Amino acid sequence: MPEPDPRTQVDPRTAGYGIRLLALVIDWAIANLVVLAAVRSSAPFGAPITLADLLPLATFALVNVGSTALTGASPGQLICGIAVARLDGERVGLPRAALRTALLLLVLPAIVAGPDRRGLHDHAAGTAVLWRRGKRAELPTPTKPKRRR
Repeated sequence: MPEPDPRTQVDPRTAGYGIRLLALVIDWAIANLVVLAAVRSSAPFGAPITLADLLPLATFALVNVGSTALTGASPGQLICGIAVARLDGERVGLPRAALRTALLLLVLPAIVAGPDRRGLHDHAAGTAVLWRRGKRAELPTPTKPKRRR
């Protein structure tokens, strides 16, 4: 197993920002297409802002929570070859998937990332986004930053 770079504490199995952004765009497109097909109207996408405008967001959240809890990845992540894994090796599960998605919807926690490339939503849920290998993502080994003297 490759060791993290000691200067950045980035595990080489951790997926980069670009591929994660692509997966997010795919997930968002899927949610919007599902709403467009279900409603058969562009009303949720136009002005004035109504409760119907939350349908794409709610669909995104439900698909993300459900698929992450069941498979360890959203549809966009599966397409991109990445997955969400818990640091302790257990399944992500519904509570952590819901927490992670709720924070993802706030946007800022997903943008603010540490030197380990994990956003605040991943830190809060105890997860990391990794490259998929086989049916499940390889789990990262938690690392502690070295103290400087």
